[in-house]
Amino acid sequence: MTRSLAVVEGPHDAAFIGVELKGRGFVRVEKLDEVDDFWRDLIPKVFPAGAKLEHVVRYPDIYSLPDTDDSWAVMVAGGDSRLLSELRVALESLDASRLNAICIIADADDQPANHRYGQLTKGLVALNNMHMPGGTESGTAGLPGFPLDIPTIANVTSGAIRVGMYVLPNNSDPGTLDHLLLECAQTSFASIYQSSVDFVEAAAIAVAADNRFKGIRKPSGKNKASAGVIGNILLPGSALSVAIDRGAWDKPSSGAEVSLNIFRAFFAQFF
Repeated sequence: MTRSLAVVEGPHDAAFIGVELKGRGFVRVEKLDEVDDFWRDLIPKVFPAGAKLEHVVRYPDIYSLPDTDDSWAVMVAGGDSRLLSELRVALESLDASRLNAICIIADADDQPANHRYGQLTKGLVALNNMHMPGGTESGTAGLPGFPLDIPTIANVTSGAIRVGMYVLPNNSDPGTLDHLLLECAQTSFASIYQSSVDFVEAAAIAVAADNRFKGIRKPSGKNKASAGVIGNILLPGSALSVAIDRGAWDKPSSGAEVSLNIFRAFFAQFF
């Protein structure tokens, strides 16, 4: 039996991880009574869970491997600044001594991957300092699972709880998941890829002086918009996460999709 926890920034990242898990034979758990009891404390029992009114109840996507007791929980943090705080909440809720692996997925955004990796490393060190034996919050007893091993970039540790961190799109360049998706789309959706990118380029020029569209001028703005256009052609009116889940982005034909190949080499270490 292995239980693994992935923490990602947004729902599109969660959909991407889900597709990769399904490619390995995992299936998404659709019914509460089929969820491994180990994960139950990550599922809210009341709504709203806090003082803020939310339109969506947040709970992890759960995947299990048929005919085994292997499972993954994929948590959406809701932004890069909340990745480690969501991990902290999970580890404080679960019996981490029964957890086998932790996978943290972040976007590089407009910085090289090493910059984001450095931020995450500092955050993990801070978590250890709070929760390991003698830590600032847990006293001499500590919490199960701490201290967590600190991975090097692109590698997964080999301790009792295996830990790996990946910085999208490829553990090297600035960017986001959308960069990886567009690499795949060049072959997965070759018939609409170039026209979608050209449309976004033309639109960006047309609104260059209009501050209502300043988001398109952010470093990843055009990539996000292009991925969104392709997603809406695939499934009009659907969120990008739905298009990723149902749209076979991960089945390009050339084999030369560098970012996807790098991610899969990283993810394979968990298996």
